[in-house]
Parts: sequence; structure tokens; C-alpha cells
Amino acid sequence: FYKDKTSITFTKSELEGLSESMLNEFEKTTKDGEEAYIININNNNSNNILYYAKNENVRRTYNKIKNTICEPNVERMKEIINIRTAIAKESGFETFSDYEIKDYMAKDLKTVLEFINDIKEKVQPIFKKHLNKYLELKNKEKAKYNETVSNELNRWDINYYINIFKEEELNFSEKDVIEYFPTDKVFPEIIKIFEELYSLKIVKTENISVWHEDVEPYNVYDKKTNEYIGTILLDLYEREGKSIQGSTFQLSDKVKIGDGSEASAFVIVSTSFHKSTTSAPALASIETIKAFLHEFGHALHLVNVKMKWVVNSINQKSDFLEIPALMQENFIYEPSILERISHHYKDNNKKIPKELIDAIVKSKNIDFTYTIITILFYSLGDIKLYSKGEIDKDFDIVKFWNDIARDVYMVNTDEYWDFATMVHFANEMPSSYYSYLWSMVYAQDLFSKISENGITNPEIGLKYRENVLELASFRGQKEYIEKFLERKSNNDAFIKSLEE
Repeated sequence: FYKDKTSITFTKSELEGLSESMLNEFEKTTKDGEEAYIININNNNSNNILYYAKNENVRRTYNKIKNTICEPNVERMKEIINIRTAIAKESGFETFSDYEIKDYMAKDLKTVLEFINDIKEKVQPIFKKHLNKYLELKNKEKAKYNETVSNELNRWDINYYINIFKEEELNFSEKDVIEYFPTDKVFPEIIKIFEELYSLKIVKTENISVWHEDVEPYNVYDKKTNEYIGTILLDLYEREGKSIQGSTFQLSDKVKIGDGSEASAFVIVSTSFHKSTTSAPALASIETIKAFLHEFGHALHLVNVKMKWVVNSINQKSDFLEIPALMQENFIYEPSILERISHHYKDNNKKIPKELIDAIVKSKNIDFTYTIITILFYSLGDIKLYSKGEIDKDFDIVKFWNDIARDVYMVNTDEYWDFATMVHFANEMPSSYYSYLWSMVYAQDLFSKISENGITNPEIGLKYRENVLELASFRGQKEYIEKFLERKSNNDAFIKSLEE
């Protein structure tokens, strides 16, 4: 997947709807004598086609190609499931899902399936209302251009009509919003916010040898004691041969060694954001900022973990590991945070106007609901594949996958095999993708506690750091979470996020 070089060329007229700044992120060429652009599928910015391209056939073609790369991995996925099923049976379990989930907070497959189906029952009626609005917009647009009204939505329509809905109903325009978020201003300001919230000192250093000139090392200290905690290395920008998927991983933990000495925590954040050039500054969308908040949340968690023995913190089960990262995503919808991190790329002193802030905040429910639906799909696909037991060579895994997609999204879809590029299923999180949903419930609960005490209040931030980031990582996760909450955890904040 990381080595895949698949690309497609569209003319400028076919890409109507994308702004000039978006087009400038693609390589220019010609097609049939017309100005055109080469779209590398493994470029994060290529997704703008799904959000902005007015031509439905372009969106469909792009989505089809993007979700059908790495075809040999289709059969490999079947092999992986069978190998893991064999391992599970050797260990006394019927399926790999039973074997894997035993060490998670949920403990068993029955609990996970009940949890997933409960979330599905709650979110699908809300998403169905959204889909009805998007279909109205699609029919209206088709009629406007004298095109055939099909009266049905497809997977390649959803992102596009979400954007249309935001623009027409919420006065939200991503093209206007991104002008206030140049990455070289936004990311350092976010670092300062969490430095203050968690009572840390995060200091950029030049005294560490790195593997590429883009990598920025930051030493992390306790603000009160000045104790060195560890180092975070930010490798944020795209380059040839680098994975496009955001990830955070460790070189070492901060631990006591047997001779009494101490090893320091080194954490790497790897993303593939677009990098500014002298002619075109890199501008961050709300989703880009959210992705940085997520990965930086992982980094701050992993660098702060306290443990006695040498056990890599990234090996924490993902149903807890994702909680701090998902909690931090919420900050992008806070008006005071949006204002603080904003700087117009042409005028550093110009802040984002209130009407755009209001539009971003109002869009949270739309974004959150679609995010939950997407995670539901991958969670169900993952858990159903790994709980099938052994599968034979004739099993139609592609049909199985797309039947689940139609059930969850409630729209039409082409035949995709996007599971073939999901490293989560093959490597990182087999039979546990649901843990993103599980973590979201806890993340929303934790954020509600921080929010009600003041979004940048260092007192509540330090309490969160000491109870959740430092101590709740391996044992007693729920105990430490509820110690911070000062009550039993619940899903009230999660449900409210869907309904707002």
C-alpha cells in the first residue's frame, strides 16, 4: 500500500469546483490538449475531489480507483484471517475475535457486538435524516443543470453534498475557512495550548540528530519541577516514499532501569501534510487540524506515561490507547481555540471572523455523525470478518464487505475492496477497529469534564494529565478515568454530540 503509485489524470474542467490553491497541490500536465492535473491516489489532498468536484462521474471514478488499489491484498486478507483463526483455535477459542478481545476493556465478542449494534441503532436514524437533506440538494442541483434526477445517493456523493449543505444551510465554506489556518502558524499554536493546559514546557531543540530536515524535535518538561519527561519528534510533511497515514509510535518509554538509571521517552509523530512553498502556503482544513490534534494527543499521552518496568506504551490495547487522541480532537470546535490558532495567510494579524467560527461549530454534528457512520462500517466489517472462523478459497470477501457497506451507509456503492489497504485490519488492530467507537464514548465524557471546568484551565488539565495520561494506561483504566471524572463514566456526552 505504501509503495502504490496509482494515479489518474483529470482535466481542469473536469475538476470544476476545486479552488486554485487545491489544484496547485497537484502536478500539472495536459490531456487531450487541455490543461490537466495528475492525481496521485496516495496523496492526502486528492480527497478534495470527493468534497468539491461538481462532476459526479469524476467523483465516482476517483473513488473507484482509490478503493480498488492493491488487489493482491484481497486474497492475502483471506489468508491472514485463516492463519489467525487457526492460532485462536490452538489457544482454545472458536474465532480470532474471541481470542483477541479477551484482553480488551470489553472482554468478549458478545459485549462488543452489543455495543456496536447499540451505537448503530442510535446513529443511523440521525444519519438518515442527513441523507434525506443531501438527496434533496442533489436533486435540486441535477434539475438546475437539466441532468437526469436519479433520486438516489451514492457513496461518492456524501462528502460533496455534506459540503453543499454546510455552505447553503450553515454558511460554512471550507475554501474560506482554510485561509485562516496556515499550517506553519496553526501547529505551533496548538502545541502552546496543550503546553499550558497540561502544565508542561515543550521546547523545540536543535541538539538531536534526525533522519530528515523536516523533522522537528521538541523536548518536554514538567512546568513546575523542570524535570525532563521526554522528546516528541514531529515528522509532519509529505515526501516521496512516506506513508500517507497518520501515526504515532515510540522509540522508547520513560522507565526506571534495574541499575536505578532512567530511560527517556522518545515519541515520533508521522503525518503527510502538505508543505508550504515560497509561492503557495500550506493551508489546513478543519480535518487536517483535527488529524494533528489526534496524533499530538497520542504523543502527549505516550511521552507522559509513567511505569516501573520496560513495556512499550504503544502496546496498550487500542480501546484505551485512542481515548486521549480522540479527546483532543474536540478542541477544534471550541470558539476560543479557533480564534487563537487562526491567522489569515495574507495578514498574520487578521483573525477568523465570528460568523465563520459559528459555522464551524454548527458543522460539528454533521461531521461527527458521518465520522461515527464510517467507523461503524469499518468496525462491523472488521469484527464480522474475524468472527467468521475459517473461510474457504471461494468465499466472496468483496461482496461480503460491500453488503456491510450498503447496510451501514444506507446508500448505493460500487464494489470496493478498501479493506485491502487498511493496515489496521492486517497488522495494527485486527478485530479491534471497534475500539475507536469505544474510545469515543470515553473521550467525549472526558472532554465534557474539561470543558465544564474551562477549556484551557491548567488545574483541570493537570488533573487529567496525572490521572489519565500518566496512570490509566495499563491497569485500572476505568478506575483512573472515573477518578478524574469524579463520577461513573457514561455515554451522555457522546449522544449529545450526535444530537446537537
